[in-house]
Amino acid sequence: MRNCLWNHFCLILIFFSAAGSSVYAQMTAFPCQIALGGGIAYTSGTAAHFGNPANLMIGNHTGQYQVTVGLGGLYTSEGLRIPDYYRFPGQIRPFFIPDEPAEKTGISETELQRMFAESNRYQQTHSYDIIPIGLSWTDGSKARSFAMRSRGLSSFEMNKNWFEPAGEPDHEESVVRFLNENYQVFHEISLGFAREVTMLNQWHAGLNTLYIGLSPKLMLGAMHSQIRFESGFLPGDQGWRNSRYLEARTAGDMNRFLADLIFLNNAEQAFRKNLSPSSNFKINGVGLGLDAGITYIIPLGDDISLSPHYRAPLRKSLRFSLALTDLGAVRFQKDAGDWHSHMETETIISLPVSGSLYKGKPGELFRYLYEDSAEDALLDYLTLAEESSFY
Repeated sequence: MRNCLWNHFCLILIFFSAAGSSVYAQMTAFPCQIALGGGIAYTSGTAAHFGNPANLMIGNHTGQYQVTVGLGGLYTSEGLRIPDYYRFPGQIRPFFIPDEPAEKTGISETELQRMFAESNRYQQTHSYDIIPIGLSWTDGSKARSFAMRSRGLSSFEMNKNWFEPAGEPDHEESVVRFLNENYQVFHEISLGFAREVTMLNQWHAGLNTLYIGLSPKLMLGAMHSQIRFESGFLPGDQGWRNSRYLEARTAGDMNRFLADLIFLNNAEQAFRKNLSPSSNFKINGVGLGLDAGITYIIPLGDDISLSPHYRAPLRKSLRFSLALTDLGAVRFQKDAGDWHSHMETETIISLPVSGSLYKGKPGELFRYLYEDSAEDALLDYLTLAEESSFY
């Protein structure tokens, strides 16, 4: 019953984001970024809070206050036809709500051709960005805002060598299989400040206006994992010399799942014991961040919206914007650890071939290796190298 309620809550939250009337540019990575063009120039109100806080000053309505509920969007690198937009919530949900382990399914030749049509490397990325509640208000030459945000990134990459036919022992080239995964969820509470650069604006005639804005934020890190796995095969007289290596940095329920997987030697039991829809709402790290931006506006034609003491939506303008987002750090200290495998080497007769499709669900990478007869022994050599906080 509890898991069912969590599922409905998460689906409702994502539904509001996909079905809302406002959708803006999506992030695909979390490091400090400099953003140019696109949404940072035309977004305004609460939508600009995390993208370019300078645009809090841009009026898109006649009122002094603006309240936003359920603003956000979804992104999937797999793509989706526009008429099928309603499938977005259901399509992206499995990559962020670990309510059920991934089922082991076969992979067809058609699926392989689709995945590796352009190269021998396949990548998949899913992300969501939601502002469940936001408030902004303007007062003359300054603006203020308050907003909360939740966002997540789930991505993986692997190569075609997982699925290639078995080679011959006298093969002259080495073969490498790799599988990397990145999973991050953050919740943010932020205040935004924006104002007109009065001194600069007074240096020239006309209504051209420069705005600056800052949005300091408290960042709460939820479930987190960064995993790198590589398995190399070198040809030899007796077959193939295989060396495997894995490193992982995990926090929260994902870290406990990995510890129990090694201790219990039962992937199903470890998953159900540690991972649930509530895993993304448990706070495992705290940090501070900053979003900042500037916008220069040139009114066009007869638009006088930027006139002093005149309140009207800005209709026609040319805008130049620059934004610096996600400057800061998050310290994960709860159930955080670095895992490393000892370099395991053995000789095998032929190259292994995986017949199972990897889907990229939370916790699936360790289960995928656990259920692969050629790689499952790696977990016997995986140890907690350091149980301490990381940034």
